[in-house]
Amino acid sequence: MNFNLPFLQKFKVNDKDKSEEALLKLILGSGSPRRKEILSKLDIPFEVDPSKFDESILDKNNSNVADYVRRNAIEKSLEVYCRRKNSNIKDNIIVVGADTVVTCQNKILGKPSSIEDAKATLKNLRGQHHSVFTGVSIVLPLKDSVLKSEKKALFNIEKVLKAKNTQSHINKKRKVEENILTTKVERLPPNKSYIENATLLTLQDIQNDVDTNDMVIVSFVEETQVSFSSEKESFSDEVIDAYVATGEPMDKAGSYGYQGLSAFFIEKINGCYYNVVGFPAQRFFCTFKQLLD
Repeated sequence: MNFNLPFLQKFKVNDKDKSEEALLKLILGSGSPRRKEILSKLDIPFEVDPSKFDESILDKNNSNVADYVRRNAIEKSLEVYCRRKNSNIKDNIIVVGADTVVTCQNKILGKPSSIEDAKATLKNLRGQHHSVFTGVSIVLPLKDSVLKSEKKALFNIEKVLKAKNTQSHINKKRKVEENILTTKVERLPPNKSYIENATLLTLQDIQNDVDTNDMVIVSFVEETQVSFSSEKESFSDEVIDAYVATGEPMDKAGSYGYQGLSAFFIEKINGCYYNVVGFPAQRFFCTFKQLLD
């Protein structure tokens, strides 16, 4: 069972002519099995090529959380895109990168460094509200986004830019400080530093008949609020110790995986479930469809 949507066909080989290649090749720049599973629901071919970007160069302790996950997602996807293009310039690829963090009381909670660290983190989250932020970045070639008279553009950047101005997908009841969760569309010359050389993309950029190897970066941040139980029975020290002993928390931001055993001591969430898992499915699908329709 799959979506029979025209924009998804760009990633599939024509059934009538197997010798032809698909128009586009999708690359997931993450080794996360959870992101792979969510993206697989679209039933389109994609490759997994985990990014080699060194996340330690970004200071998560002195960064705005939304800015941090957006930057990390962008840098991850850029590393994969540039590496793949350097090895095969003709490869028609689009790269998706993501980064997820858990925050509580303005502190970013990464993956636990030890069993005791995991236990301490979970005990601190008991009875608390916290947030899960995921940054998502989509990198693609600018030249295939330009409106040329002889052919249609592969990517509908104009639609994304217009949708960005309305931001209708953001729940107005939720706190959005300085538009930190909004979609950003930027351009960047190849093999250049993102932080020093990226500029906002404009409609004029894509309406001019330009021949450039610049990249387009479409990025956004999604937030989901999570409430942990304060019940002594369902989330006691004994339960936490037993949960950590399963090993499930050891590779998870915030020391828990919502799709796993921690479901038994999470009271409620406000926002996208899949965002807590590590990939905001609805927001991604909306942006992806705008981009490729």
